[in-house]
Amino acid sequence: MKHVFFFFIFFVIFVEPVYSYLDPGTGSMLAQLVMGGVAGVLVVFKLYWKKVKSFFIKTNSNPEKDDTSQKE
Repeated sequence: MKHVFFFFIFFVIFVEPVYSYLDPGTGSMLAQLVMGGVAGVLVVFKLYWKKVKSFFIKTNSNPEKDDTSQKE
């Protein structure tokens, strides 16, 4: 706890002003970045949907045992 106090005092004493500006376009740029990332993930998920689905669904490896597939 003693170290935290000294770090806090150090950063409070030696503060310099930062001359920076965030214009209103920065928020829309970040929103576009997030929406583009989500869209990219959804496209990749759509491309690999069959592989993901086949991983979780158990398929019947022997079709001869399935009575519903052979109707006469």
